[in-house]
Amino acid sequence: MRKLSCVIGVLALLLVAAFFVGGAVLPADYAVTRSVSIGASAEEIYAAVGDLDQWSEWTAWNSESFPELEVSIPGPASGAGAIQVWKVAGRVGQLEITSAEPTRGISYTLSFEGEPPIEGIITFVVVGESTDVVWLVRGTFEGARDRWLGLTLDSQLGGELKEGLERLSARFAPPPTEPSAEKDLRTGAIPPAPGG
Repeated sequence: MRKLSCVIGVLALLLVAAFFVGGAVLPADYAVTRSVSIGASAEEIYAAVGDLDQWSEWTAWNSESFPELEVSIPGPASGAGAIQVWKVAGRVGQLEITSAEPTRGISYTLSFEGEPPIEGIITFVVVGESTDVVWLVRGTFEGARDRWLGLTLDSQLGGELKEGLERLSARFAPPPTEPSAEKDLRTGAIPPAPGG
């Protein structure tokens, strides 16, 4: 029995050592990027991206996804210096737009209490009559635990960025058109609507 306890103790120590050594080897910095092409001008897209009042309408961070989310904007809602403060699950966070250019996009910092800040950049690249919107989020992990959790960050955070960009794109999608009535080529008459 004593031998078994020693073996379990040694295995536990090896697991803890592997956790910290592995965490030290994993990258300390991260960057997650997603993009979408939108059939609108940079200025039109900026009206939604540069206005924090509108973020809940297109980002994945809204009361639909987080029913307990409380959001406030203590000053101007748009442009450089605009700040959004929120509380969710006992945590307080703040997003501040640090630069804003209607033809190029915005930069912002996102901070949670007691954690290193996160940098976000949403860039516009005009391509013909469309605009490519590129969303980059980057930061630094604090310790071994965060670095291990970072192994799933690209899929988790990337999924949220992708959802936000899809919702943003949908705001500029043309409304669906109704099928047009076609004339009967033999008689020139327009057939009645189905069920009519």
